[in-house]
Parts: sequence; structure tokens; C-alpha cells
Amino acid sequence: MGDTTNRLAGTAYVTIDGVTVMVAGQFKYSPSKVERSTLTGMDSVHGYKEKPRAPFISYQARDSSSTSIARINNSTDVTVVVELANGKTVIGENMWSVNTQDVDSEEAVFDVRWEGGSVTEYCIDMATLDKKKTIVLSKALTMGDVRYEHLDLKEPVLAEVE
Repeated sequence: MGDTTNRLAGTAYVTIDGVTVMVAGQFKYSPSKVERSTLTGMDSVHGYKEKPRAPFISYQARDSSSTSIARINNSTDVTVVVELANGKTVIGENMWSVNTQDVDSEEAVFDVRWEGGSVTEYCIDMATLDKKKTIVLSKALTMGDVRYEHLDLKEPVLAEVE
């Protein structure tokens, strides 16, 4: 496998509730939960206002024979998992689709935007990945009742496989 140390962009792999979808392009995400605007007066900067903002994941998807546009439009409470070229994993939980999905049949593409209460980035330093035995996650990952703060990379021993 080639050296991917400097790879920053170019690929995105997306699954919706465990089902892989084809991403044509224009992938975007935002974990931001607030939006601020500066308040100015005629005399000076007075401060700022802050409003809640829904974190989102959006992309242009490819329509295939197995893709149900109606199912995407009706989707609520889904988990969106994204693997990016730079090593990040982005997870959106309890997401719902907020746009109408209009298919452009010339290129078999449509836009999807998921919004919800939580979009989290999990960062891995790709430059040191092969040198480490433990990956410290940028933010703890909770799956069910188990909380992960790091991942251990090791060859399993026979007792662990059985």
C-alpha cells in the first residue's frame, strides 16, 4: 500500500444505518452547534448574538437501482457514518433528512442533507498510525454501554479469537 501520509481529501465513504451509499461528490459536514453574529452600533462593536444551529452532513449521492429516494426522504433517527481520506471518521446520530431529493437523471445524482443533534469527528493521526499500537481518539466514543477513549492495535491471540 502506498504512503498516504499527506492525503487530505478526495474520498468519502458513507453508510446510513449500516447501508453503504454511493457519494458522487460535494461532501460537507459541520459539527457546529451554535452560530454567532456580531452586533454593532453606530458607536462600536457591542458584542454578539448566539443561536442554536443543527449540525449536518450533506453530499451529492448517486442514484442506483437499489436506492430508494422515498426511503431517504422519509428517514428519521438514522446514524450516518463517514470515513474521509484524511483519516477522520465523522458520525451523525439521530439524524433526519431535511431537503427534498430531486434526482437529476442525466448524471443519476441527487442532494441529501442530514441534520440532527450530534455530528462528531473522530481524528486519527495517519502519519503515526503504523508506528503506534494505541490510537487515542480525539473524543470518547460510546457504543451501547461501552465507552472507548482509545483503540488498541494488536494481533489477536488465539484465546481472544475463540
